[in-house]
Amino acid sequence: MRRVLYLSVVGALLLGATPGWGAVTSGDDGRPARGEITRLAGRDRIGTAVEISRATFAPRVPLAMIATADRFPDGLSAGPLAATIGAPILLTWLDDLPDETARELERLRPARILILGGPEAVSDAVAFELTGYAPPDSVDRIWGPTRYETAAEIALEAFTAPVGIAFVASGLDYPDALSGAAAGARLGGPILLTRSNELPAAARTALEELLPTRIVVLGGEEVVSEGVRQELAFYTDAPVERWSGSDRYRTSARIAAEAFPAQQTTAVFVATGERFPDALTGAAAAGMFDAPLLLTSRFQVPERLAEELERLAAGGLDVYVLGGEQVISAQVVELLSAYANPTLSKLGGEVTDAVSAERVAAADVRLWRGDAEEATTASGPAGAYAFEGLVWGRFRLEVTRIGYAPATVTDVEVAPGEDHVEDVALDRVASIAGRVVVAGSDEQVTGAQVSARRVVNGEMVGPTFEAVTDSDGAFVLSDDELQGLEPGQYRYEATHDDFTSTSTLVTVTRGEWTEVEIELVKAA
Repeated sequence: MRRVLYLSVVGALLLGATPGWGAVTSGDDGRPARGEITRLAGRDRIGTAVEISRATFAPRVPLAMIATADRFPDGLSAGPLAATIGAPILLTWLDDLPDETARELERLRPARILILGGPEAVSDAVAFELTGYAPPDSVDRIWGPTRYETAAEIALEAFTAPVGIAFVASGLDYPDALSGAAAGARLGGPILLTRSNELPAAARTALEELLPTRIVVLGGEEVVSEGVRQELAFYTDAPVERWSGSDRYRTSARIAAEAFPAQQTTAVFVATGERFPDALTGAAAAGMFDAPLLLTSRFQVPERLAEELERLAAGGLDVYVLGGEQVISAQVVELLSAYANPTLSKLGGEVTDAVSAERVAAADVRLWRGDAEEATTASGPAGAYAFEGLVWGRFRLEVTRIGYAPATVTDVEVAPGEDHVEDVALDRVASIAGRVVVAGSDEQVTGAQVSARRVVNGEMVGPTFEAVTDSDGAFVLSDDELQGLEPGQYRYEATHDDFTSTSTLVTVTRGEWTEVEIELVKAA
């Protein structure tokens, strides 16, 4: 059996897990959420599983998992494996493959199909029917005599020693294990099942083989006793942790708080804590995209869930509600929508001259998020620039100004709601810079045309560099492509309709500004 699933994992790595149109994106690049709330629901648990799959997975998935819609144990531990491979979890009845599931398998065209559980959960007749939706000899089962053996089999198929973390949850109920599935996918660890007061032999064997660095118990002492937690200490060198709350909603929020950093989380999946199917099928989608799976009640948002959403929502969230109004009401969806909108940030600073420390006006400032240009602006008269209404993330600044070498500032980290200051100093390149004034006074001449060409052996050669004086009569002559003028002699000329033109020679030095003041005489 392990060899069969090993081939599935290799297939996943070769084919890749391809997200569909509704796939959530997140991660260290700081890409923001869309700030949307989406309900993924069908007419029943079968249909909801299909809607989750359709919103998350594109055709030609490497693997599709099939679990019974009637019982939770066989699918409890499948979330981390499904998320790692990029495999949807679909539901079936014991002796009848639903039409909706069949149509979704036709769309997905999986390279393999894995049935979770034995014939008492998914009959051999259904298993045979599933062979029509995958290549020959590519439908397999993973199961054991009990739910504990099944969970151990899945863990040993999906992970090789040593694992960084292993989760242990009650096999007698579903909430803690399903909330932990997304955490297991993110942190790269299996979920093993236990009895309340006894660690099953299958779990012990799996822990012996997997050699976890950390072990985390999911849920309080009423579901996994302190005695079991103490026994788990034999299978790791680190203290055995417990992530729990006073109820399933608080435990779900605690798991998210421990496993999901706010600034790397751009989506959450929310399912009812009162039934298992939606959370079971949603765990794979949530885990695949580094999103926590949180539990809610039908008619209200539990207090601890609201607190966790507030923590995660600073940068905005895509909220995916799993199931219809019969499990999560419209009122709850409306309350959840408040956490979709991000707390906006600001990024600004001053552009200055690295030599004189004077502020540089009219510098072009471009803001990039990854490979996409987010916005552009120019520094003002006092050298200041600002970008407002930003969603948190990691940015890159590119600043250019004639007469200066382009400056790039990478890894500008802007936190949610932060007023981030990033000053940029520009290095000068060889240029001719100065002012045009009226002869005999300090009155600036605006709109004068200034040009220069290089002089070699008394002859003017090469391109003509041109500029027009600004409101202060200032100008800079430089070569943007070469990031400065080539050192040597230049003849520059200033002309204006109201003044007599003038020209003279000047020597340009490498890496420095040659500063001049040009006096024009008013025309008769």
